[in-house]
Amino acid sequence: MDSDLSAHFLCANHNKKSIVVYLAGEVQVDGLKKRVAISDVAIENYKRGDLASRGLVYEEMAQIKRDIVWSSMSGFG
Repeated sequence: MDSDLSAHFLCANHNKKSIVVYLAGEVQVDGLKKRVAISDVAIENYKRGDLASRGLVYEEMAQIKRDIVWSSMSGFG
C-alpha cells in the first residue's frame, strides 16, 4: 500500500471528501459558499466571531443548503 494512512482510517472514510479553506479574502468566502451548497457537513474551528465577521454563520449557510450540519468548535478551547 502506498498510503501511510491506517486501514481503519481508510475504511471509515471511504468516499468522503474534505477541504481546508483559509479565509483571507473575498474570493475564498465565495468559494466556501459554493462548497456548502454541495456539502452535507461543515466543521469550523476559528475563534468566536471570526466567521460571523465575514458573514459566515449557520443561519446564512442554512439558506444556501437547508439541511447542512454545522459544527463549530474552538481549536484551543
